Amino acid sequence: MTATKTSAPTKAAKPTTATATASPEGWPERRKMRLHLNDDGIAMLAETLRAALDLAPGDEVELTTGNGQATLRKVPPPATPEEATAAVAALRGLLRDYFKDWGDINQFIEEERHGWVDRQERQEAALNPPQERSEPSKR
Repeated sequence: MTATKTSAPTKAAKPTTATATASPEGWPERRKMRLHLNDDGIAMLAETLRAALDLAPGDEVELTTGNGQATLRKVPPPATPEEATAAVAALRGLLRDYFKDWGDINQFIEEERHGWVDRQERQEAALNPPQERSEPSKR
């Protein structure tokens, strides 16, 4: 990643904290590093952090936030067609001992679908209990 320096003056940005998770060969499992945002809200990652996460220009990263924290991780490149084919081939026969034939598979799917409907009906009944009718008052 490269930075371009602008000649426009920038005011000091409030430092933010980043937590990095690195590979076993790299840093310890967790390390804190302060990053400073410029006026455009851009933060530069230090070379040591980029190296620990094996980041190069053009790599895609994912920032996950929650509970006042942010986690940055490298997004793995998409699988090649050959890798995807190999992954699917490794799954072939996985359920061979579980189902006898296609009819058995279809029966399992139908039972699961009915289970979803039954579960949804039970949930709706629990959330919307029947209201008791009160008898009209006699005046």
